[in-house]
Amino acid sequence: MLKKILLSFIILQIVLFIIILLPIFFFPVYAEDQENCLMCHKYSGMGRYEKGSEGTAKKRVYYIPEVIFKNTVHGKLRCKDCHIKVDKIPHTDVERVDCSTNCHIKDPSSGVEFSHKRIVETFNKSVHGIEGTKNPKHKNDLPTCLSCHTNPIISLSSDKHLGFLNICTQCHEKKEWAERFLKHQFYRMGQRRSSKDIVALCGGCHENRRIMDRHKLDVVVGFKDTFHGKAIKYGFGEVANCLSCHAPRVLGFNPHNILPKTDNNSPVNEASRLKTCQNSGGVDSCHPTATREFALGMKKVHPSGITPSFTVEDNADAAASGEASKHEADDIFRRNVIYWINTGYKVVIGFVVGGMVVHQILDFRAAARERRRERKRGGAHGQSH
Repeated sequence: MLKKILLSFIILQIVLFIIILLPIFFFPVYAEDQENCLMCHKYSGMGRYEKGSEGTAKKRVYYIPEVIFKNTVHGKLRCKDCHIKVDKIPHTDVERVDCSTNCHIKDPSSGVEFSHKRIVETFNKSVHGIEGTKNPKHKNDLPTCLSCHTNPIISLSSDKHLGFLNICTQCHEKKEWAERFLKHQFYRMGQRRSSKDIVALCGGCHENRRIMDRHKLDVVVGFKDTFHGKAIKYGFGEVANCLSCHAPRVLGFNPHNILPKTDNNSPVNEASRLKTCQNSGGVDSCHPTATREFALGMKKVHPSGITPSFTVEDNADAAASGEASKHEADDIFRRNVIYWINTGYKVVIGFVVGGMVVHQILDFRAAARERRRERKRGGAHGQSH
């Protein structure tokens, strides 16, 4: 009897063992979770609060939705490809991700391990990098890779894309590989952020007076008042945004190698501004017939360096204190004109709307008075009979 019980127990253990291992052998395991990180990070409430600047609290979220992550740019990477030296639970003293390290993926064009190292080195020498900044004391103000790159989702959303997929799979039989490669190609070839998002992203720092003051830069507050800014605001994204002038692709620039305007090679330097305005020869052609006078007609394409408001008193104080230059004083004058025009419009609109309201009230009172008179005349006529 005891032998039968032991034999049954052993058979049960073998069956359970096979049931547990079957999914591992017959179902794919995603590369990003070979370390079983989602055992904890699959819970949406995972996170913690950290002390932020000026005594504020900042919440860090460590939740990773597996279905969404596997369709992102980094969806096929293992967690430890980027998060190195994470070897104990709970994680302590986790180092910041270094995007210049080599990945386990091999570059198909060269056969060597892929790396963002060259891009990182170029970025470090740019106006936003630690080598290109004029004020190395405030390195924490500088943007990092994660300031712009957010691991976006890549997808084939149109019938045109699916048509290309059918062509790819005629030779590349593994549809999953072909689909992901095609997603990557369409993602890289198209504009990955809308003009509105680009303006908001750049403005997050360049409209912050405290950050700009620490680096002795002008606060860019006037772009949204320009033709380009207004067009972007109301949904027309085909006009120039921040990167169209500061990192034009036709001239060989990209967001990683933005140069200061004092650099002769900068696209916004006076020596190069005509080429930037023309921006001809590519898909983003802007003003192909522009002249030098057109390109240099405005000393400042967008007003900068003044209080981001239409308050006349603030602008007058800035001009009187001697802090504003001649060009800034011109900007202040133009803003004051705009302020009084806006104020005049508000006054006229107030009179028009107010007059309509008064007219309606008087008309209502007159109609009510007539109704009362009609009722009195009707009552008097009835009594005479």
